[in-house]
Amino acid sequence: MLGGSFRGHHGNWHADSTRGLIIEKHKQHPVLIGVEDVWGPSDVYRTYPEGKMLGPDCTALLEGQPLMGRNHDDLVNAKKIPLPIAWTKTWTGNPGKKSRVFHVTMGSAKDYQSAGLRRLTTNAVYWGLGMEQQIDPKSSVDYLDEYKPLASGFNYEKLGVEPKKPAEYR
Repeated sequence: MLGGSFRGHHGNWHADSTRGLIIEKHKQHPVLIGVEDVWGPSDVYRTYPEGKMLGPDCTALLEGQPLMGRNHDDLVNAKKIPLPIAWTKTWTGNPGKKSRVFHVTMGSAKDYQSAGLRRLTTNAVYWGLGMEQQIDPKSSVDYLDEYKPLASGFNYEKLGVEPKKPAEYR
C-alpha cells in the first residue's frame, strides 16, 4: 500500500462523512470479497484535479459518497458526486518487475471503526501479496483488544501543544 496525492477535501471538512459504494462492474474483484457497509466519519478526499479522473491504469473498486453529516445514517449530499476512494493498479518498477498497488483514501483512526473498511484493507493486503485465493469473507476483522480512537489530529491537550497554522512557524 502506498500513499497518494491529496488534492483537497471533496466533502466539507469536519462536517461530512463518507459512504463507500462498491462499483458494480468490479464487484467480483478479490479486494471486495465480503466487503459491506463501508462508512467513515472523515470526508471524501480529492486525489486528482477537478475535471480529471483516475489514470487509465487504475481500477476503481469503491466510490465515496459524501453524506450530509458525520453519522452513519445521514442523508447523501446530493450536491457532491461520489469520487473513487479505493483502487488498484499494476506498477512496473525500474528492473521491469510488476507490483500490485492498492490505494484507499479512507484511513483515519475513526474510519477504521468500520468493519467494512477493515475487511477491504485486509483483503487488499492479501491481494497485494498475490494471496487472493486465501481471502475468506467469513474471517474475522474484529478488534483484538479495546479500540477507542481519538478524533483526527493529535491529542494536543495531553501533549501540551497548541496547534498553529504552518505560516506561523516561518
